[in-house]
Parts: sequence; structure tokens; C-alpha cells
Amino acid sequence: MAVFRALTKMLATLAVASFLIFLVLAVLPGDVSSFLASRSNTRPTEESLHLIREQFGLDQPVLLRYGDWLGNALMGDFGKSWLTGAPVAELISQRIGPTLLLGLSIFMLGSVITFVWGGFAGLKPGRWPDKSLTLMAVLGTTLPSFVLGLLAIRLFANELGWASVIGDGTWRTVLLPAAVGGTGLASYWARPFRGLVAEALASDWALAARARGLGETRLLFRHALPNALLGFLPFLGVGLAGTLTGTILIETVFSWPGLGAFVIDSIKRRDLPVVQAFAVLAVVFFVLTTALADLAARLMSPRPLGRTP
Repeated sequence: MAVFRALTKMLATLAVASFLIFLVLAVLPGDVSSFLASRSNTRPTEESLHLIREQFGLDQPVLLRYGDWLGNALMGDFGKSWLTGAPVAELISQRIGPTLLLGLSIFMLGSVITFVWGGFAGLKPGRWPDKSLTLMAVLGTTLPSFVLGLLAIRLFANELGWASVIGDGTWRTVLLPAAVGGTGLASYWARPFRGLVAEALASDWALAARARGLGETRLLFRHALPNALLGFLPFLGVGLAGTLTGTILIETVFSWPGLGAFVIDSIKRRDLPVVQAFAVLAVVFFVLTTALADLAARLMSPRPLGRTP
């Protein structure tokens, strides 16, 4: 029953989100037909505008257009690009691979930095790992990711020649943009994770383990980090969900051939079928990953945190 309720809630969330996305894009200011007609060198007439509205279904009521779009989307058909005429699903599938590669690389590097640095900072509060973590968190949250990206390109690509300025969408050039994104992600994650580790080390079961002669490092890796990880799973779920949308700025800075620049260009050129499909896809990815993170937390935590392991 709990699984059925969770599945129903997830499907309802996706339905509401897809309708709101469709509605917001449909009521954007400006006449889309005029924008599409302006691509030609001739001045648009009322007759040509009417033909464009009829061709793209813009003369139909919003609810009817949404119903047609939803029925096709459930079959994997997100329509055709208004600018190129190519199927939207095909355009996205051609670019989603590099975006997922970069996003997952950022997620993995950010997680490693968070667990290592945040763990040792929680083990020694007030010592140099904790102070350096605070400094990193302040710098990482203050400097935008595109500024860090430009600095990294100047130092590691231009000055040292260790990396390529332009990414090719493969493992060969993913390290530098992933390092920039992972460092920025860890600057948001490390302080909360450090707090969870410090809380676990100050619990009653940790005091009992010390009384039995368990060393601090062993206590950290065998007990504190696993317990802190359970409380950190929601952060990981949201971070994993952001792999599809959180890489847009970094993709732009490093000329990464993913969805970032493509979606930004589609927004500028009012190619609404592409923008709508990407937004819905991002919502689906977000809902699924956060649901999986919640399920993992339930499966891994059969008893309340803080009890003696």
C-alpha cells in the first residue's frame, strides 16, 4: 500500500508539473507565430501568420493542445522543433549522453570531496581541516561556477597546458569541468555533512565505543561515516537529480557539447517544443532520483539514527 501511494504521488506530481510547464510556455508574452514568421526576409501578413498558427496548432485551446502533447509524449514523441523540423526526442538524445557524463562526474567528484573533507573536519572540530573547510565553503558559495571555470581554464589549460579548453563530450576532457563543478558542489555539501559526522561522534554509542577502546579513525570510518551518510542521502538525491540541469553554465564555459548550450539557444529562439521537452525530462529525472534516494534511506535505516550499532 505504501508503494502504491508513493507511485500515485509521483505520477500526480509529474502530471501537474508537465501541465504547469506547458501552461507557462503557452502564455509567455509575445506572439510566437510572429516570431516564427520573422525568420523569413519578407514581412509577415495576417494570412501567413494564420497559416503558421494552424501549422503548429497555435490556434487550438491550451487544454486541447496539452492533451495532444501529453498523449504523444507518453509514446515518446515530443513533437518537432519549430526551427529545424527535426524530432525533439532525437535532438535531445543526441546531446543527453555528454550532459549525463559531465553531470555524473561532477556528482561523483563532489561526493568524494565531501566525504573525505567533511569527515575529517567532523572528526577534528576547530582544527585545520575544519577551518579550511569553512574557507572552501565560503569561497565556493561566493564565486559563481562560471568564474571558477574561467579561472581553471586560465590556470590549467592556458598556463600549464594540462587540459583542453574545449570539451569534446568524452572522458578525455571531462576532468577539468568535472573538477570545477565537483568543487562547487562540495562547497555546499561539506558543511552539512561535517555537522552530521560531528553529531554522530558526539552520540551516546560513540562515547560507549570510545570507552571500549575503539580508536577515533576506526570509529569514524566504521560507524560515524555510515550513520552520517544515512542522514545525507536527501542531499545526494537532490544532487543526482541536478545532474541534468546543474551543468548548463559549466557546459557553456567549457563549450561542452551537451544539452546546456542547445537548451539556452532554444530558449533564445523560442523553440518551445525543445524547451518544454527538456523541462519535463528534468522534472521526471528529479522525481525519480529523489524517490530512489528516499527508498534507499528507508531500506538502509531499519532503526532510528543514534542507537548503538
